[in-house]
Amino acid sequence: MGDIRIAIWGTELYGVFLKTAYDILKPEGFKFVCYGTDIPGDIEVQDGLPVYTTEKIGEMYQKGDIHVVILAVHHSKLHQLACKLMLQGVFELYYLPHYYYELSADEFTFDYLERIDTPKPRLDYLEFHLADHCNLNCKGCAHLSNIAEPRLANLDQYIKDMERLHELFWGIERIRLMGGEPLLNEQLPDFIDVTREIFPDADIHVVTNGLLLNKDYEHLLRTMRDNHCSFNISLYPPSSQKLKQIKALCCFYGVNCLVSDPICVFRTCIDPDGTQIPAEAYSKCDVTHCTFLREGTLSNCIMPYILPRFSKLYGKNMVAGKSDIINIHDTSIDGVTILEKLHAPIESCRYCNPSDTFVYPWDTAPKGKAKPEDWVYKSYSSNKN
Repeated sequence: MGDIRIAIWGTELYGVFLKTAYDILKPEGFKFVCYGTDIPGDIEVQDGLPVYTTEKIGEMYQKGDIHVVILAVHHSKLHQLACKLMLQGVFELYYLPHYYYELSADEFTFDYLERIDTPKPRLDYLEFHLADHCNLNCKGCAHLSNIAEPRLANLDQYIKDMERLHELFWGIERIRLMGGEPLLNEQLPDFIDVTREIFPDADIHVVTNGLLLNKDYEHLLRTMRDNHCSFNISLYPPSSQKLKQIKALCCFYGVNCLVSDPICVFRTCIDPDGTQIPAEAYSKCDVTHCTFLREGTLSNCIMPYILPRFSKLYGKNMVAGKSDIINIHDTSIDGVTILEKLHAPIESCRYCNPSDTFVYPWDTAPKGKAKPEDWVYKSYSSNKN
């Protein structure tokens, strides 16, 4: 049997990296035959290989002149490019998880390539609560963590759900493990290991206020480093006071640390009576497609999951729509159908008024001190009088 004939789709740094690794390692059974690009005529030859358009790559694949295409692009472009090539009839698609492009030739192997499970879709974003409660208790927390009962995520349920998502989607671009405060969950390193094992292509982030982070978290930091997982530090005023120590600790363990802009204010947006028009509220929302995973279900927003919390505490009757929450273990549903549902307004949008907000300075308000007006939109009180 002859060599597997491979096209590298991507003429920039990632593509050059793969071609250079191929020239150095000379892997048996592989033959790189061309590059692919979306800019016809821009480059005709690169590194001794011809450069062809996506359409030409498709023709060559159909004729058997190419057996495999490796997508050598930034992970944010993988889904769009994979769809484009599938439309050309190309289904043997592979990619290299983005963190492997940092390796040197003596560390690299083509065994790191991952196959795209075509024709499944790709999920661009996923949020998951490691803990509902938080050590900081911000007044007006968008996830209502300051009025949440202590609750930690179940690892077994998470594994079951992530394996199911892997059946539905060939990959997830970005996964944010958050809360509440995720560092309150002692099993956080295990959640990270599972996430990386099931979704090797994901950009994994732990979203935290960072206040609990210290040398006692050595195991977590090493796990994050080994799994190419980043910290996202939400820079509240108390967090800013500890930022130097947080950065130093992350630097020492080789963990990427991303810091948000200072968070000095909160905004109100909840309509307890549900008088908003869902489509209008959805169109005005600047955080749509925040796909949220919880106990075997997905929604495009956390709102359906936290409505009962607000209602119970403040005596409201806020109820999510029956179709707002998707049961991912329903065997009659596929990834394409789920994506369609995740990119549309839901009934719970009627409880959100993103255009009539009131901005107030950051403060803390634990459960006993929190008030409904910490979340209720600006003109609600005047409308009620």
